[in-house]
Amino acid sequence: MPLIQSALADAGLLARNPDGTTPKLRFGPPLPAGCSSMQEYCDAELDSTLDDVLSRINSRLADGLQCVQCDRIDRKAEPVDRIAFYAEYSFEIPHSLLRECDVKALRELFDEQGEWLAERVSPKGHVRESDLKKAVTNWRSESSASITTVYLRLAIAHEEGHTASPALVLQKLFDLNEEQSALVAITRREMFDRSGAPLRSRPWPRKRNRLLHERCWEHQRFHHQ
Repeated sequence: MPLIQSALADAGLLARNPDGTTPKLRFGPPLPAGCSSMQEYCDAELDSTLDDVLSRINSRLADGLQCVQCDRIDRKAEPVDRIAFYAEYSFEIPHSLLRECDVKALRELFDEQGEWLAERVSPKGHVRESDLKKAVTNWRSESSASITTVYLRLAIAHEEGHTASPALVLQKLFDLNEEQSALVAITRREMFDRSGAPLRSRPWPRKRNRLLHERCWEHQRFHHQ
């Protein structure tokens, strides 16, 4: 977030309030710890036209970070952190931990169950149960020579506002411990609104100069080694 803020400021793109301050940027749901990301979103009020925004901001961004799309939205449009309802994550699981046939058998078992409870500990030490059946809304997988990649679409908030942690889902759904989980690369690939439409395809009213930016992180930046 500081990188985007600095790049917009250095490029002279940020609008100014009457008192000289700049409006705050609004970003999507925070990226969970231990995850990389293919694309993220933010909205900002800019003092510029759409014609040169991408080139100006990209000239100020660090290597591996690029703004790839910019759309005009209404000033009163809901911020991106309120419209993102689902997120799809990919889990690259080595065959030494889980084979493709194991994944298929687990998927069948998961579909048959009425609930799939997982204990989680809050920052204050309270133990709570979370139903992964309410968190996982879509499941698909593919396999290569040494890796099975599982794609799970998770509800960003479910069960009275609880967030589905990809790390918790990985451990409790595939029965992996923390050491094994560290060998799995987790990537947030896309976010979706309540209807299931990707945020990149969401139709935005074209009225005032509030812009949605999609930024693309270097894919390997936060991968486990």
